[in-house]
Amino acid sequence: FLKLAILLGVFGVLFTNCLGDNRGDNVIYGFLVTTKIEQKDIKPVGEQSKLNITYTTTNTCQAFVQIQVAKNENNVVDLGVVGSQKSGDMCADKVEDKTVEYAFTPTKAGTYTFRFWAGKNSDNTDKFIEEKVEIKALEPAK
Repeated sequence: FLKLAILLGVFGVLFTNCLGDNRGDNVIYGFLVTTKIEQKDIKPVGEQSKLNITYTTTNTCQAFVQIQVAKNENNVVDLGVVGSQKSGDMCADKVEDKTVEYAFTPTKAGTYTFRFWAGKNSDNTDKFIEEKVEIKALEPAK
């Protein structure tokens, strides 16, 4: 948990506005707020399954980079949507929800809990949204 807290503390930068001063093409990275998880294509164990992940950008200089797994223990997977934030005067405030596909291949049957970083609580602790996914065992060939 401490590793996750440190990782989210380092990367858990909420992008709320573009930098106003002209610093050239500096880019910073951090987690974007996840707002929704939808099961798209869930397959049996050993096959690739997919989730649709909706996240929010708050200005025109933010972009999706990747989905990062912060922790994966006992079928509980903590993840975050990593985004980039360019600096400069060309940024404009623009709140948008965007969707990206997350593919994973489970190695055993059972219930998986996917927890995506969803911002900070009022006490500055990390907030997550969760989706439980049931992965079935492969049916034996007849």
